Amino acid sequence: YTSGYGTTNMLDYMYMNEDVEDTIFIGITMYQYYGGTYSGDPEKPIYTGNDSEQDNAYSGYPVPDPNNPEAGLVTDFPWYMKKGLAVEGYDTYIWKEFKYYLYPYIIENYNVYAKEATDEAMKAARMHVGFTGLSRGGWTVNSIATNLLEYVAYFAYESTVIPNNTPAAHDPDRANMERQIAGNTAWDNLVAKKDTYPVGYIFISCGTEEGPIEDDLQMMALRDALGLKEGSDIANGDSICYVTVNGTAHNYATWITNLWNLMLVFFKK
Repeated sequence: YTSGYGTTNMLDYMYMNEDVEDTIFIGITMYQYYGGTYSGDPEKPIYTGNDSEQDNAYSGYPVPDPNNPEAGLVTDFPWYMKKGLAVEGYDTYIWKEFKYYLYPYIIENYNVYAKEATDEAMKAARMHVGFTGLSRGGWTVNSIATNLLEYVAYFAYESTVIPNNTPAAHDPDRANMERQIAGNTAWDNLVAKKDTYPVGYIFISCGTEEGPIEDDLQMMALRDALGLKEGSDIANGDSICYVTVNGTAHNYATWITNLWNLMLVFFKK
């Protein structure tokens, strides 16, 4: 299905053949309206604005401008790029949208393990919830993992730097890459919560044509930081793995192959 249209078909066959447990698979769309005005409320998404400067962003939440603290809150990724600021990828704020809007909507409209959108119910159902994303979508995975580990236990990083603020991407010096990954602090929230809310599983992957050494190093660093057991059998106590897809690059072929694989790990019959 390398043309990009096989996801639902593949999942349907996996369920039909009883390869995996019944699963509700939710695909999050991107916002496509930017250039609008900020509502003034940091706890609500931006609903206004639909002009010629449209672009795509995962989160509609406003974020602080680190280059101009006095300016207060501004919009997500497209705003920064259009203004020429050296900041990219504030999809890290999607955890707020997931907690206050997306997950409650799913609970209220689908037959899931959490029967009500309360903090207690969402925490109790965490071992039945996973979150995955490809490329920039992987940045949103890190947003959920580092901020909502109490609600979600399974994570899959697909073809992405883990987490998004690690500066080691494409560094030709392996020793320097290892130092940068080891010095990363974005896992602090995960480490702080891991005993109370243990990770169910972390699946990390990319194609052979898109930098597998870096992702493998990051998997090992995350494995050691969280004290996870490497392997692909949850029943055996394994809780993290790194998978390379042979011959694929930063494209749908990598994603669909890994979706098949991670479903057989996360929700295998």
